Amino acid sequence: MATAYVTGADRGLGLALTEGLLERGYQVYAGSYMSDWPELDRLAETYPKQLVQVPLDVSNGASVTAAADIIASQTPSLDLLINNAGIHNSW
Repeated sequence: MATAYVTGADRGLGLALTEGLLERGYQVYAGSYMSDWPELDRLAETYPKQLVQVPLDVSNGASVTAAADIIASQTPSLDLLINNAGIHNSW
């Protein structure tokens, strides 16, 4: 099974890409910033063996390292990385 990591998978484009990859049989690690957002939970119910939700705040180095550690503990490599997450600064 091919593996993918999608950052910013909670909603919008990241969620759509995650769902499309799941439909195509990928094992997907979904970087999730908004733990109370329900869409990824719904996908996890539909694809319980293919979707792994990974807490991720790309503005926090410790969070990025923890997410990488979670993924590395479950798979030796990724076939696809979709770096969709962003950081918004209102200066």
